[in-house]
Amino acid sequence: MFPGTQPAKPPRQIGVIGFLLRLSLRRSRFVVQGESMSPVLNAGDLVFLKKAPPVVGDIVVARHPFFADRLLIKRLQSISGSRMTLAGDNTSNSTDSRSLGPISRNRLVGVVESIWKPSS
Repeated sequence: MFPGTQPAKPPRQIGVIGFLLRLSLRRSRFVVQGESMSPVLNAGDLVFLKKAPPVVGDIVVARHPFFADRLLIKRLQSISGSRMTLAGDNTSNSTDSRSLGPISRNRLVGVVESIWKPSS
């Protein structure tokens, strides 16, 4: 958690039945690549998104500011007007707002609502 912020409600981990229900509801879902959000999210995990205003501390998916075909999955560190500061939980292995600068809110794809870990 970041100084001066309230903790966000953590995304739920779901089992196989929850995964199938989410799949059948056709929620937006993405496969995690990389380790920037480790240990919460690891490569191969599936995340399901909701369309909702983000809250500081939420894990969000946003379009990369420089590469249209890339997505970022990071924790929302702060919101200032139309800009968001995003940070990976694994700061030593994360490309985030520290190097990219603030990300425009219109690049937000969604807020992580639940996680499915295929190894569980």
